[in-house]
Amino acid sequence: MNKTPVSILQEMMVKKGSVPNYELIHDGGGTHINTFTYQVTCDGFTATGTGRCKKDAKHEAANAMLARIAAHRNYPQLPASPAKSPVRTPLPDPLPVSPRIPANTPFVNTIGALQDLCAENNLQEPEYIPVSDVGPPHARVFTIRNMFIGSNGPIL
Repeated sequence: MNKTPVSILQEMMVKKGSVPNYELIHDGGGTHINTFTYQVTCDGFTATGTGRCKKDAKHEAANAMLARIAAHRNYPQLPASPAKSPVRTPLPDPLPVSPRIPANTPFVNTIGALQDLCAENNLQEPEYIPVSDVGPPHARVFTIRNMFIGSNGPIL
């Protein structure tokens, strides 16, 4: 039976009386090019791995941890895992950076706020003009142009 990097690391740590701790630190970004990043902590070390799906990211993190432990213990090199996690789609280079909004930041409905502002000031409601949409059906990315007619004419 072929073992994955995750199972090899798990078995190695259980023998030492602990378990690896995995934390999802980037969850896709909501774009058509989803990337996930896991951070694994064990044996006093931390390693990360990135992939197009959570499974790939977790396996990459475990692989990085195994390499880190091997380097620390001066092992020549760990043998390659015969059971590689299939990579469904290669990662783009460089990886897109998705901004992280702090959990305590309140959600602001900017479209609703603009409509309220227009109503309060007796202004015409803004017009939203589709410019483009790209990506697969399950993860479309839309570009919209907002045209606002102010007292001095259109504002794009």
